[in-house]
Amino acid sequence: MSGRGLVSVRLPESMLVKLPLAARRRGMSTNDFARSVVNGLVGLSGPHIREIPEPSLEPTNPRLSLYLGQDAIKVLDVAATSSSLSHSAVLRRALNAALTRDLIRPVQPAARRTEESLSWFPIVLIAAATIVVPILSALAGTRIASEQKKGTL
Repeated sequence: MSGRGLVSVRLPESMLVKLPLAARRRGMSTNDFARSVVNGLVGLSGPHIREIPEPSLEPTNPRLSLYLGQDAIKVLDVAATSSSLSHSAVLRRALNAALTRDLIRPVQPAARRTEESLSWFPIVLIAAATIVVPILSALAGTRIASEQKKGTL
């Protein structure tokens, strides 16, 4: 592990295939996906982290370097210390849980959550227009009819 937010981990080849696919499905880079998985460890106790299973052994376990950033490295430090596991063991277990067992859900960055939370806004505008426009039209029609009776129109 590097002090600059870079971490290396050996992963089974099957996980190396699944990792970029899972990241793309969420519209993220592999690094962002790994970072979000690490952020999903926040609040887990050491025993909970130790209960996350290691991925199955495979003939080849290539090394993968991921840029997690300083904040995620701090989360990984806490998880490794509380579980008495190495940084790479915690990361390997977390990625395995996210990719195969859905035990850890990736946590989206705040900016992305805000963007997605606003995705409902156009729907609300359309719904409001669908409801409000007929009401306003009916009110305007009533006003016009009323003014026609008075002879002001």
